[in-house]
Amino acid sequence: MRIKYLVPVFFALGLIAPEAKADHHGQLAYVLPVEVTVIGLTGGIRPEIVYTPFKSLKWFETKASVGLMPGAEFLSTPVSLGVRGRYFDFVLHPTAGLALTEDLLWITDAAPVVRTTMEMDLGLSYDVNDRWAIDAQAYTGWGIIGEAGPVAGMRLGLRFRPQGW
Repeated sequence: MRIKYLVPVFFALGLIAPEAKADHHGQLAYVLPVEVTVIGLTGGIRPEIVYTPFKSLKWFETKASVGLMPGAEFLSTPVSLGVRGRYFDFVLHPTAGLALTEDLLWITDAAPVVRTTMEMDLGLSYDVNDRWAIDAQAYTGWGIIGEAGPVAGMRLGLRFRPQGW
């Protein structure tokens, strides 16, 4: 089954199960992932700031990220805003998210290219303790403005919650 069909299913499950207690309201977390894109062959870091804004939807997170990802043909500097569901109050959390990404591609022998993409991700988050977690995600998407075309990649990172749970 494709990611574009699974992401809405996960969000719908979260809406009909408001008792799922993944994160606490007002919780701030920092994620430092290493990311590799499959299409474009870039790799680098893309730090995220994650915030849980609603008390009644404890599984719902908003996220913002900025990255620096060099590749063989260009340097990518993505800026992203999105939402993610981090479900269930267990040690292992399934995740699903959507993000709008503005990507500036610095090409060595041409003018920079701006690409806007819509990305969908699925992953797992493993809580090591009350402050640290390990996140792994695979994502896919499509360029909707600028360079139209597919995007896909994987990220693996550490999540830090400064106040614990």
